[in-house]
Amino acid sequence: MALSASCAVNCSITNDFSSLVGVINEITPDYVFHLAARAGVRGGWGNIFDAYQQANVTSTQRLFEVCRSSPRLRQFILASTSSIYGHNPPLPTPEDADLNPQSYYAISKLSCEKLGEA
Repeated sequence: MALSASCAVNCSITNDFSSLVGVINEITPDYVFHLAARAGVRGGWGNIFDAYQQANVTSTQRLFEVCRSSPRLRQFILASTSSIYGHNPPLPTPEDADLNPQSYYAISKLSCEKLGEA
């Protein structure tokens, strides 16, 4: 059985809503793999808080919003982080383990997951 799906690769984090709409409308993807994020467990507080909020939460919300109207979209896959489970989660960590984010990075990634559930 052959897999037939449209595919796009965009290696930037963008908050330009009209550009996202244009890309998604042009390619009408079957699947979206959202791998982009501002990473870093140690950072996130102080003067770079806004950068994490913008790059992780706002970008994800806008991508979700654009994809909601994509007619062929079958699945949206969001890359998260084990940091949402805290510093010492059980290994291997089941997805239903207790959530215990300890950094703004982890909180921002958990926020992205919750946006996807909404």
